[in-house]
Amino acid sequence: MRHLDLPLSSNLPVNSKHLRLRARKLVISAVSFVSAFSAYACDRATKSTTELGYDKRIAKWQHDSSVVDSLSRRINTDSVYFAYQRLLTEADLETAFEDIGCMRYRLRLRHGVEPATKALERMYDTLWLHADPKAVASADKRMEKILVVEGQDPDECNARGIVPAPDSINGTSLVDIGNRP
Repeated sequence: MRHLDLPLSSNLPVNSKHLRLRARKLVISAVSFVSAFSAYACDRATKSTTELGYDKRIAKWQHDSSVVDSLSRRINTDSVYFAYQRLLTEADLETAFEDIGCMRYRLRLRHGVEPATKALERMYDTLWLHADPKAVASADKRMEKILVVEGQDPDECNARGIVPAPDSINGTSLVDIGNRP
């Protein structure tokens, strides 16, 4: 047995067989680590290529949804809200529905279909909240008899001077963002 003076180590007897055994264990550990890491990396690479399409679609949908939501919160729906409120007391429901249809058409033309639809949906949540339930029930019965057509004529709706919203903004469709992937 011989003694080696190594810095930061004790002066214990060192056996060459012991060193070879430790070196072999170290090499085996290193090989195991490398093979485990490469298996993990291959597994991650395989997963990322199969999930990449979905990840991209969900990221695009989330981006588009937040853009449309932000735009919809800037749309003033007060005139449509008050027009719907007038339905509770209006005698001529057909004219009132035509007015509402034109207001909705102008909102969609000016702001885009998706943002306007989201803004109107938010408005509907509070539309009859403070109204008399009997008046709402009565108006509902009268409204059931009227056919509402969504396709509006720009001339009838006084929409000729409105600058239409673009179909998309930086790749985000204002016409249809689709369903969540």
